[in-house]
Amino acid sequence: MQDNRPSPEPEIDLFYFLRPISNLGKKIRDLIVYYFRTLGRNIFLFLTILVLCSLAGFLAHFVIKPAYKTEAIFVSHVMPGGVCTEMLDDLNSHALLLDRELNISQAAAAGIRKIETEEMKPQHLQRRYDSLVFNNGDTSLATFSVTLILDDFKYLDTIQWALIEYLDHSPYAMRRSSARKEALLSLRESLEKRLESMDSVQQTINNSILPRREFSSGRPINPVDLYKAALFYNKQKIDIDQELSVMDNVEVLKPFTRYDFFNYPNYLKLFLLAIACGIILAGIFTPWLGKKPKLL
Repeated sequence: MQDNRPSPEPEIDLFYFLRPISNLGKKIRDLIVYYFRTLGRNIFLFLTILVLCSLAGFLAHFVIKPAYKTEAIFVSHVMPGGVCTEMLDDLNSHALLLDRELNISQAAAAGIRKIETEEMKPQHLQRRYDSLVFNNGDTSLATFSVTLILDDFKYLDTIQWALIEYLDHSPYAMRRSSARKEALLSLRESLEKRLESMDSVQQTINNSILPRREFSSGRPINPVDLYKAALFYNKQKIDIDQELSVMDNVEVLKPFTRYDFFNYPNYLKLFLLAIACGIILAGIFTPWLGKKPKLL
């Protein structure tokens, strides 16, 4: 009788498949052991490189002149924050004369070591004036921070004002500010006309005992609704007057802080960074330049 049972499948030899991985692990282990044996045999070279790098970090205290690092936060009503930061970053170029660009004295410009900027999250603002919307959402309240590295604080107020004037007098900012002012004045004029017409209607209602009717719908005019509408338009007029009073493109949210002691650079951070770099460099160059031990 013929046996129809299926023949058993051959077993898979896991050791055969895992042998390359095992061999790779052994080679990596041997390389690590060989690396540390090389470091141990050339410990003097390793320590020499580490000490030299640490010494360079320590000498930075005597090489780099201390300075003041101070930060301020500005807000732009017209220009995007990215444009403002780019304009200020360009002032670090050695091809520009800082005193000429900012219109300050040479002594004030010489005290500026570096200008650093960072664009912050923009705060979009939308205001409604009756049925009209005055919304400059692409640039409204674009905040950005400016960090100055100075030799002293003698000209700090002059530099802060010069930065604002530098951004305010750009052609784009001046055109947009002029257009914004014209739009606000037009809205203000429209509100004044509405308020004048409402005042005349209110006087007519006050002089009459019977309620007047609207000519368009025939419904009686409610004095309370008329009073609420007048308050609403007056509030809009006050908001527009407030915006017209601050028509500058750039304003200071947080002025530059004056410190009593030097706070730049951070010498401890530089020293620790030099030690870390020394360890990395010693770990790279010691096996390359030092004596090689025999392979096991």
